[in-house]
Amino acid sequence: MVFATNCRTDAQRAAKERAEMDERLRKSYLLVPWRGLKVVLRAYGAGNAPPEVATLFGTMAATQLEAANPAEAAKQILSLAYALHRARSALSHHDEDEYPLLWTAWLKLPPPLPWYDARVEHLTTALALETLGAADRQNATPLPEISFYELSRASASADWPWPLRQAAQLDRGMAFCDAGYHYAAEEEITRYLADLERASAADLDNLGTTLRRSSEDGRDIARAAGHFFRAWNRFGLGRERSAEEDLAAGLDALDRAKIENELTLWARAFLAIRHQQPAQAADALDKLAKSPYLSVEVRNEIQEAADGIRQGKPNSTIGQARAVAIVVPALIARAGGLESILCTLIGEKHGRQVSAKLAWLSRIRSGFGAVDKESLERGAVDLASRGRGAAEHGFNAIKDRFHRSPEHDGGQ
Repeated sequence: MVFATNCRTDAQRAAKERAEMDERLRKSYLLVPWRGLKVVLRAYGAGNAPPEVATLFGTMAATQLEAANPAEAAKQILSLAYALHRARSALSHHDEDEYPLLWTAWLKLPPPLPWYDARVEHLTTALALETLGAADRQNATPLPEISFYELSRASASADWPWPLRQAAQLDRGMAFCDAGYHYAAEEEITRYLADLERASAADLDNLGTTLRRSSEDGRDIARAAGHFFRAWNRFGLGRERSAEEDLAAGLDALDRAKIENELTLWARAFLAIRHQQPAQAADALDKLAKSPYLSVEVRNEIQEAADGIRQGKPNSTIGQARAVAIVVPALIARAGGLESILCTLIGEKHGRQVSAKLAWLSRIRSGFGAVDKESLERGAVDLASRGRGAAEHGFNAIKDRFHRSPEHDGGQ
């Protein structure tokens, strides 16, 4: 039996991981308030909304108001989680995709593009939450079930632009990797890279237009993303030689596209250390330490690592684990953050509005992650004993503010 277990193929291990994630989704108590929240967000104001939505919207909107302190903010989010859990029976008969899109609920506008549908919105929600979490990894709570719930409803359609289908494929790989399901991640990212090499000229032109680069540069940037993510995943599999090959391939691709950033500098330093080239590693870290997208403390840490390497001292700063906390937030900051990306894609006014709503949604997601099942159920019982009056208190005063744009409420 042990021999049979050890001889499983990568595909069999990947299938087992996918089944495990499906089971986690089926049993996750955190998805109860999350799915309820999404129903409330999309159903409020719709003619077919369940009656519970109005009361829950008041509780939800309270979390938009500025709290007196972090403890009060956490209490508001926990109260929302409890209320949604208490209403689970009523909300379980309703699916969020029966109601208007978040885009419509938040902006009161029709979908921005012909192919923008519920599946696209689930994908963009997952990507946005992951971006916000990556930008603040120290404070973000890992909640793979929520990412996988959104991705489970984001099956790619032939109507989607090819770059979007590729993004969905890569994001599934990233999500599996982040959750520790490395064999499933290997399948997804390898398929992404294979599809990239099979792309038609029209697909590559579309990719280049999306990235505002030439089609060849676009493919190299996409290649680099796949190779770097697969390298990170392969480190998780303990396949260090293959991971180093992916790092080198990613660097080559970005060199061809004439791109240098925090990721390329870290990768050069890492590979130089692996190849026993301390001088080259220290030089790369010197440049990384000058990045304006890193904090002063991190820049000092990197410079100390460079100086230590020159003196023959080992340092963990350029290791894989520390690199994620350093490099990923810097790359997001270099891109201007999620708000800047959204403003570029959908215009400044709508970009700011959607960014503010997504930042709030990310805070709610992290707050839900602080709730354990026992306290969730206990809190729901406590709320039920208080009756509906407290949940409805102040509803009329705050419901309008929830729908306001950042320009009207000071950007909060």
